[in-house]
Amino acid sequence: MTPRCDLAREKNPTFQLVNLKSVKEEWLELHEIKSNETAGKKTKDSAEKSIRKLVNHGDRSPKLHFIPQIKLSADEVLGPFHAQFNFMNCMEANAEIRRSLTDQRVATLSNEFVPSLVERLGAYFSRIGTPDYSHPE
Repeated sequence: MTPRCDLAREKNPTFQLVNLKSVKEEWLELHEIKSNETAGKKTKDSAEKSIRKLVNHGDRSPKLHFIPQIKLSADEVLGPFHAQFNFMNCMEANAEIRRSLTDQRVATLSNEFVPSLVERLGAYFSRIGTPDYSHPE
């Protein structure tokens, strides 16, 4: 989640990382149901609705952001994922960690997806959040 300009300049003192939760099993299962010739209309409609919920950031959860599948090769696909804003980590951005993260990188989010991810993260953190309370009668 570290801003791209900070990464390019290598002047940032920390990296902000967000946890990616794989929703691949559920995704594959729902698509299998949807394409099943013997499944009833109600079952297929339910699967379609569940797929939409996954794509719509976990049914519009403010703490999740949908990341599409990452195709590593013809046979290897990762994800899709939900980025979990409520599970972020901050780590020191020293040279060793910078090299390690670069070496371990599997994919980079393409430019067309970055603005919506950053916008959702900003919306998550800018929530005012008022606890439930009862008014005295």
